[in-house]
Amino acid sequence: GMALMQTEKPLEALSAFRQAALYRAPPPPEKIRDKALELAAELAEKLGLLDSARRYVQLRIDANPNDTTLKHTLARLSRKPAIS
Repeated sequence: GMALMQTEKPLEALSAFRQAALYRAPPPPEKIRDKALELAAELAEKLGLLDSARRYVQLRIDANPNDTTLKHTLARLSRKPAIS
């Protein structure tokens, strides 16, 4: 994912982060999954894919329910208007 971001292929990078977090068998260690979801959320937000960004943050909250920073991030994303 990081290499694709550096070569200015953001959609491919987003796909790589998503696959690393959600579609590996066996599932990745929790730290790797969380970092991949963090990067996916940041990139999705930059690309204006707010529903995707919210989903990735929510998945992180599901794994870390006491993380208030993530809850604030989700609230901020929820207030952002969709780009049409």
